[in-house]
Amino acid sequence: MKYTYHFIFMAFALLLMTACGGSQKGQSTDSVNNDVNKLTAKVNAPSGLTLRAKPNSDSKQVALLDDKSEVEILDKNGPAETIEGKKGNWYKIKAKGDEGYVFSAFLKLKGQENESEGSQEAEQKSKKKEIDLSKFTRPANEKEAYVAAPSGIRLRSKPDVGSEEVIIAPYDAKLEVVENIDIQQKPKCIGGMIGRWIKVKYQGKEGYVVNAFVRMYAGSSRPLEMEVATPSGVTLRDKPSKDGKQVTLAPEGAMLELVNDCATLDRSKTVTIGEHTGTWIQVKYKGKVGYVFNVFLMPIMT
Repeated sequence: MKYTYHFIFMAFALLLMTACGGSQKGQSTDSVNNDVNKLTAKVNAPSGLTLRAKPNSDSKQVALLDDKSEVEILDKNGPAETIEGKKGNWYKIKAKGDEGYVFSAFLKLKGQENESEGSQEAEQKSKKKEIDLSKFTRPANEKEAYVAAPSGIRLRSKPDVGSEEVIIAPYDAKLEVVENIDIQQKPKCIGGMIGRWIKVKYQGKEGYVVNAFVRMYAGSSRPLEMEVATPSGVTLRDKPSKDGKQVTLAPEGAMLELVNDCATLDRSKTVTIGEHTGTWIQVKYKGKVGYVFNVFLMPIMT
């Protein structure tokens, strides 16, 4: 009888150990499945993609995501919008420990990036060969304007980025100015640039464009660029602060591509450094994106 009880006890213990082991294996499998089911994407924006606190382009910047960096998609059901002529939704994502929102048109879902990567690079190389930004036409009078955006500009039926597209005018295309800037109209941040809507005509069709993306008679000859105007050059930093890490240095006379200058609309972002008061804006120089203090830059008028 003693041996019988001992045998039953050992059998019960063995059964309990087997059950525990099975449970551990089950947990491990679930963990693996969760990893497999994660939806990821890669950033598809050569100048980087802004991660924002809320699903709109005016909300606070959380981080700047590098082109081709991988992100985890948490929610794809954000508000629908059209930005820079591209339709999409705001996705909630996670990248490098930060959570926030990005516009889906600038992401490539996993499995899609390889399909279009080759053709996209070929298209970009083709555009670079075709478009020389140092060559452009100057407006002869106030009734003329020329497209300054390398990718062209969309004429819209209403002064709103969500309105219907009328026609696309390519780089350096001549536009007839139908209605010039209304000074009563408050400047807005549209596509990362500060501007106002003007009404123009192209190939017999009328529509609205943002003046920041066109070359106008009394404006800058290269409105989407700024020139370094200090002998010591400027430092591009990884965040809008003098404490940010150096990304690269641009010498005096260098042309910087404007990526986002909307911070200049927000008075709370005006800071004083030494004797200078200004705003940190986002620029691109030789393929590298960073922030510079705008008082050391000037518009290109020649």
